[in-house]
This record gives sequence, C-alpha cells and structure tokens, in this order.
Amino acid sequence: MKLYKKTGVLALLLSAVITGCGAGNGQSQAEYIGIDAAKEAALKDAAVSSADASFVTAGLDNRDGTFYYDVEFTADGMEYEYNIDAMTGVVIEKKSEKADGLTTSQTSSGGEESSESTQTQSSSQAATAQASGEVIGEEAAEDAALSHAEVAREEAAFIRSKLERDDGRQSYEVEFYSSDNTEYNYDIDAVTGEVISYELEARGNGKETQPARQDTYIGEEQAGQIALEQVPGSTESNMRIKLERDDGKIFYEGTIIYNETKYEFEIDAYSGTILEWNSESVYD
Repeated sequence: MKLYKKTGVLALLLSAVITGCGAGNGQSQAEYIGIDAAKEAALKDAAVSSADASFVTAGLDNRDGTFYYDVEFTADGMEYEYNIDAMTGVVIEKKSEKADGLTTSQTSSGGEESSESTQTQSSSQAATAQASGEVIGEEAAEDAALSHAEVAREEAAFIRSKLERDDGRQSYEVEFYSSDNTEYNYDIDAVTGEVISYELEARGNGKETQPARQDTYIGEEQAGQIALEQVPGSTESNMRIKLERDDGKIFYEGTIIYNETKYEFEIDAYSGTILEWNSESVYD
C-alpha cells in the first residue's frame, strides 16, 4: 500500500485555492480545514502529542480532483505520513515506520469512520502499538483469529501459532480445527491484531468434503453480497465474480479491488460459506 504521490506544486495549488480557481465546483478556501487542523487530525490518530512531534512537511495536494493535506512528521523514533481530506479532516491514508526502516506498518481508512472496521483495533491504539514496536503475543493472535471465525476457544484444536516476518512485516500464522472439523489458517498482524488473510476448508468430520448442500446455488448476487460485507465501503463496481468447478467442488471465485487493496475469495456455491479469503496491496 502506498500513499498518494505528489501531483503538483504546492505553491500553485495554494494559489488556485486562494484565487478561487475551484469555484466552478463550489469549493473555496474557506471550506478547507487548514494545515493546522490537518496536523491535529494526524497527531490525534497517531496518538502523538504536538510537543513530541517534529514536522517534516505539511501541505495541500490533490489527486483526481480530491484535495487533501499531506502531513509528515517524526516522533519517538517513528516516521509518520498522513493524507488528510482537506474538507472533512478524515484520514484517507496513513503510513508509519521505524526511522531505521527495519519494520513498517501501513493502514488505510478509506475515508470511513474507524467504528466501521470490525477486524482492527481503533486507529489510535494501533498507532500506539506500532510506535512501541511490541507484538500482541500468540494468545492474542489466536483470539483475533477465533473471533473472526466465530469459533469459541474451547471448541478449537490448535495446530500452530507462530510468529513470522515477511517483507519487514511481522505476523502470526495461526492454524486450528473447529469442532465440526473445519480447518482454519490465519495470518494475523503481530502489532495491530488485524486479520491479514485467512483460508478455511470444511472437512465435515470426514463424512463430507463440504458443508451440507441445498438443492440450488445461492447465485452470484448473494455470493457477491457475502463478499462485499467483508470489505465495508466496497460496491459491486469494485468486484468481479464467477462460478467455478474444481475437483467436484462448485464455488464462486472473485476479486474485490477497493481502497488500494486487492481481495481474492472463494465462496461455496450451495451454502455461501467463505472457503478462502486473501488480501494484499495492489502495489505488491
């Protein structure tokens, strides 16, 4: 995931705002929150006080007609970069990394309120954890996977919970079986507890290879809705989906590209169970 690239010279953008060049679409300088407010929004999200922050740059920029403040600062050995919506103050994108470049943690809010995310901690809690560099521990990673899978701990048999590092990002690989013999494989961010990706395979206690089937397929529309519910804010225009058959298994296979992240999934054509789910930055 990468933040917006600079698309113009700051001086020209500021001049355009001041002289009312954007008046055609009803925007004016008075509608923007201002650099100071953008800085405050970034500091609040990162849980960093203004006294501890050293700003590298802060200025107005624009992408495809959307104006935002690019705010960069350092604090406590961490480097932060934020894109703040120029009119609402919402965090569009953010990036933080240790000054030594050894570890990096990137997240994107996509302009939605943090309360709409069900798979991550609050942004301020995550930023605090990122700044400290502390990992959440195997038990917390297991809890995150169990919560997402909606499986009680007493109903799970764990195969492994292992801390790993890939491209500078630390994650826990968590594998377990549920009481109905479904196998789950999760990658959990070691710092934030976010579900990076997951897969499941329904074994049906050795009697079935898939969940009990209905007489008909659920249909692309319902399968697509199941997938879209996993990515708040996404719509049908962000998704491609089709019916597939492989080794006797019939499922809907698709992708969702939203907020600079690509999601790939498989959904059982009869039961609507999510069989596989993976996510990665479109820049990977």
